[in-house]
Amino acid sequence: MEEQLHTPKKKRSIPIGKILLVFIILVLIAGVSALGYLYYQTRQELKFLSSPEGQQQLAQQETSQIVALVGKHIDLPNEEPVIATITDAESLAAQSAFYKNSQNGDKLLVYQEAKQAFIYSPSRNKLVNVGPILVDGSPISETSGAVEPIEEVIQTPIPSPEPTTEPTENNEDTSPSES
Repeated sequence: MEEQLHTPKKKRSIPIGKILLVFIILVLIAGVSALGYLYYQTRQELKFLSSPEGQQQLAQQETSQIVALVGKHIDLPNEEPVIATITDAESLAAQSAFYKNSQNGDKLLVYQEAKQAFIYSPSRNKLVNVGPILVDGSPISETSGAVEPIEEVIQTPIPSPEPTTEPTENNEDTSPSES
């Protein structure tokens, strides 16, 4: 009987391999769940940004950022600017000295009521040029595709003249001639 009292009882032990397997499965489930959630959030954000409301909000955020950056360099008029991105700086520089030091990617801010224009370079974080707007009857942003407007920012777009489709009698000058 004495032998029975001193015999140690066997403890049930769970093999380390099983614990490790359960831990790996739990980590995989948590990882897949997190990835699923992030995928869902990304899809929702993409869906929102693809909508007109999302595009407008994105344009407003970009406008606010650009105005804040330019406002650190100079006092700006108290109105909402029309903002365009310069896409062909060389052709603009050939058309007007105002664009002389601009580069592709620079932002053109046009304040219509104040009749002022600003060229801001985000890559150089500086104002490239500031000047008055000279209106000669044509829209300011029509410069042969060298400036790409951020259309959602434009509050009241300037209509471009539509070409006439009516043929003229002849191609001669119809202005009154001196006799």
